[in-house]
Amino acid sequence: MTEHDIVDGYLLVTQQKTKPPLRITITGELAKLMARIRARKATHKIVAGALLTNMHGKRLTAPALRTQFDAAKKQAAEHAPELAQDIMKFWFYDLRAKAADDTSDDRGIRR
Repeated sequence: MTEHDIVDGYLLVTQQKTKPPLRITITGELAKLMARIRARKATHKIVAGALLTNMHGKRLTAPALRTQFDAAKKQAAEHAPELAQDIMKFWFYDLRAKAADDTSDDRGIRR
């Protein structure tokens, strides 16, 4: 996702080629996260449109994101050993499904 995916206070997420983009209101925790991202990006000399950047300000690549996600899972599993098995089974794409479910719950099912 890039800065261009933020329009009028919404984060536009393309789900599939044929479906219209999902508009997620940037409020609450997401607004706080976006503010942290902006503040962190402002400290870099390199200006990238990507929302997720590395420590040099360049776009975070898929392999780098995967490495960091795996490290976060490992740390979470160490912090909560009773949930370690479930945490380690969690995949990145599970986040997308969870976000879609939460958005549907917030908006109600539309047909």
